Amino acid sequence: MRARSARVVLLACLPLMVLSAGAGVTLGWQGGDEVIQCHSSSEEGVMNLEFPAGGGAVEGSYASDYTAHDTSLLYDEDGSSQYYAEQRTVRIDIQFSGSYSGSDGGVFSFQIVGSGRVDIDNLEGDRFDRSYRAELEGGATGSRNEDGSITIRSVTAEFTPVARNASEIPNTRWLEPPSTPVLPELTLTCTGWPEVPSEIAGPGGIAQQPGAPQPNGPPQPPGLLPPVAPQSRPGIPPAPPPVPAPMGECGSVQVVYLDDLGIDPNPAEIDAFIENALAQGGQDYSLIVSHRQRLLDRFGPPAFQQIDTLLGELGSIAQTCPFVLVVGDPDVVPFAALPNPTSDGDVLFTDDVYGDNDHDNLTMPDIPVARIPDGRSLDLLLTQLSPSHVPEGGNFTLANSKRPHADGVATQVFGTDRILFWSLPARREHVDPSLVDVRHGYFMLHGGSWDTSVWWGEEDVYPEAFTVAEAESQGVILSGSCYGTYTYNRTPVDSITLAFLHSGARAFVGATGITYSPLWTPGPDPTGPMRYDAVFHHAFLDALSRGEPALAAFMQAKEQMADLCESGDATAPEIKMLHEFVYFGKP
Repeated sequence: MRARSARVVLLACLPLMVLSAGAGVTLGWQGGDEVIQCHSSSEEGVMNLEFPAGGGAVEGSYASDYTAHDTSLLYDEDGSSQYYAEQRTVRIDIQFSGSYSGSDGGVFSFQIVGSGRVDIDNLEGDRFDRSYRAELEGGATGSRNEDGSITIRSVTAEFTPVARNASEIPNTRWLEPPSTPVLPELTLTCTGWPEVPSEIAGPGGIAQQPGAPQPNGPPQPPGLLPPVAPQSRPGIPPAPPPVPAPMGECGSVQVVYLDDLGIDPNPAEIDAFIENALAQGGQDYSLIVSHRQRLLDRFGPPAFQQIDTLLGELGSIAQTCPFVLVVGDPDVVPFAALPNPTSDGDVLFTDDVYGDNDHDNLTMPDIPVARIPDGRSLDLLLTQLSPSHVPEGGNFTLANSKRPHADGVATQVFGTDRILFWSLPARREHVDPSLVDVRHGYFMLHGGSWDTSVWWGEEDVYPEAFTVAEAESQGVILSGSCYGTYTYNRTPVDSITLAFLHSGARAFVGATGITYSPLWTPGPDPTGPMRYDAVFHHAFLDALSRGEPALAAFMQAKEQMADLCESGDATAPEIKMLHEFVYFGKP
């Protein structure tokens, strides 16, 4: 029998309402010896700054290393010219030193010294290769913004060429170096400002309990978040096509391409349509949502025909019904975004909105929502739309050594037969692939949006504990890492999540942003509170161990988190994690 998801109606979680209303934590920018660390990361480069909160010396650096392809009009000895395909590699290193005033309207003054190198590889002939080296020296200014971020501007330096390797170039017109950008205006996100909490209380005097969560990300600069799809106020949604005939035990399963119905691929419009379709479809109705033209543009007509055929057959292999299934990356069908009750800077991306029919204050889905990302890989998509071959048994846990609650979760669920590795001492080269390809895999490591090809352990060096090279399993995977399901502009080559799905994983569950773990006492019998991400992890793995299908287990874990919120003492990170855990794979 295929599991049916329970439909629940839950009351509001009071701490969420308080924080959403802006009555949460107020930040005081006064400070003394606290060290402020600021970061900015983009495709162009990475910048770090460090300085005392109360004012004083500032030290920092900016580094850029990227490769671009273009064409150049080049002249030969006889004066003839031709366009050539070339690859340009740019490396820039800039050191910042200066001072910070430390007042509420704090300003920065910098001296900057740097070097840059451009190597040009002509792809049609080695004799056209050339390189340039340049240096700069100058100044810049900056200021602190109301939200605690820093903006660097007014850079008064330019790169001056000091050397070139162009002895084989047959025409002096080639000697002009390409333009090299110095430094754009940058805004850096900062951490470490002293906090002055105001009174945090909800209706009836119920107070926010801050707790002591540990974020599961290594000390690296944050990556770029994908742009949030613009919200619009939906009008009357179009009627869905006629409900198809039931398909086996799963009932009616309908495939809808949003553009076929003229639906703007905007979360508000999509949500309104899904809610209307579910209301008309009835209790046993499931819905698959995608975007025809975006899939055609990405994969082409022949491949799209394969995708469309498999979507029409998906109801016959679904294990949890009814369901909503989103097919495609967030640039095919976007995530929804909810208010983030924490101050960690994340956009709270989630698919929960698409399953919330009764609009309760928790935005708790009433029907489970799954997503199959495409990862710009036809093989991945076809694999995920085809029947799975889940291993009969086995479990595997790989955890960072500062998260003893992972042992508590794994032992409670898998018993003494649990297979557990800590990092440190374990590193990626110690991971036996045969141990990973089991029925249930649990990873409690550090993750980052700036590099989704690796998860880190802990201790002093943050070792590489797991990478895309080891990500091969046909089982069900749970990741507690920060940004475990951050796949924006990623492929199976540079995303552990997508690599697992490409290899045939039945499902992958993880968070779209920063996650938080409870403090436990380490040892042979670790103890601590079942709070923060431990609540979700235990509920999900426990349901799997009892034989529940993956999406039904995911829904039960969401319900456990919602129960915690309903209790009235949930923290802001727990509210966030209710929604940021998403499900990738077949229903």
